Amino acid sequence: SHSVDFYYTERNILIEDYSKTMFGLIKSNVSHSLVVFLIIFLVPAGTGNGMGQSYPVKKGTLLIAKSSIRDSIFNKSVVLITQHGREEGTQGLIINKPSGHAPGDILPPDSGAEKLYEILFIGGPVILSVPSLLIETEIPPEGAMNIFSHVYLSMSLDTVLGEENSKRHRQIRIYAGISNWAPGQLELEIANGDWLTLGPDTETVFTEDPEGIWEDMVKQYEKRGTGILI
Repeated sequence: SHSVDFYYTERNILIEDYSKTMFGLIKSNVSHSLVVFLIIFLVPAGTGNGMGQSYPVKKGTLLIAKSSIRDSIFNKSVVLITQHGREEGTQGLIINKPSGHAPGDILPPDSGAEKLYEILFIGGPVILSVPSLLIETEIPPEGAMNIFSHVYLSMSLDTVLGEENSKRHRQIRIYAGISNWAPGQLELEIANGDWLTLGPDTETVFTEDPEGIWEDMVKQYEKRGTGILI
């Protein structure tokens, strides 16, 4: 519980700091502020410049980074949205960045991660010391949050530790770090054309070829015939 409290406390601090920064940048520019307001509150989530039809942003939505995003961790990334709200902001996990390490190599030694041998994924640049787990299961794990269908998010490694727990779940992915957007930030990035959106898909989240997800998502958009330039 201490890790979870720390996780949400630090997340709220980050959101507050970002919001203050954004306010400081636009408070002297009334016209800019009006544009931001219109984008956040009047433009439907999941629409953007030249993007054609897109899936609305909510829990389970997949974000596909366009080439305009050059940040090393988000470049050619695919993010599963795990939380979204106008007041809470947005949170997600990058699902196509395997670290090449076991959980015990990166997560704190007292977390129990040394007992797990699955490949650890980098879910985002924020709070790398706190694990996140995506679990496909028909039996909802205690304390876990449903993201879509039979896919749940848990912040506790106890959910998968032990033979009995491991047998309950079909598939498991373990992440270090999260991706975080302040309220309105993701809407601005989508309106700017930085992200494409697709609906949830269990096979994509747990694919055996995670590093090929981005190319697969791009091909899905190309099949729609929207003429999108990645």
